[in-house]
Amino acid sequence: MNSTQPAVSLTHQPGNRQAVLLKSGLAALALIAERWDLPDVSRTRLVSGNKGTVSTVSDCLERVSHILGIYRAATALFRHREAVLLQWLRARNNAPPFAGFSPIETILDGRNLNEIRGYLECQLAA
Repeated sequence: MNSTQPAVSLTHQPGNRQAVLLKSGLAALALIAERWDLPDVSRTRLVSGNKGTVSTVSDCLERVSHILGIYRAATALFRHREAVLLQWLRARNNAPPFAGFSPIETILDGRNLNEIRGYLECQLAA
């Protein structure tokens, strides 16, 4: 090996790791969209929010992370009673992160994902 060329390892190629994480995250979001009975147009918004696009892979990974956390917390909060969870997702909610909108509207618009996640996790801890 030439001493002027550095050794290449996966740790020096964050794009590869991000691509694997993104692929897995998008597959998980597809399953969540199916469980939440979202139409195709809403499935796209689940990934991109109201803007319709995600500016960077990091932004998309952050969004995926929050939605996975929301899904986990909501599923645990409603003790795996999917019908009740689906009703909650679609009902207007005056709790601070939703501001009178339904949780699913708020999630799809991309508003306050970290606040929604925190709110649900606090509800679990209570």
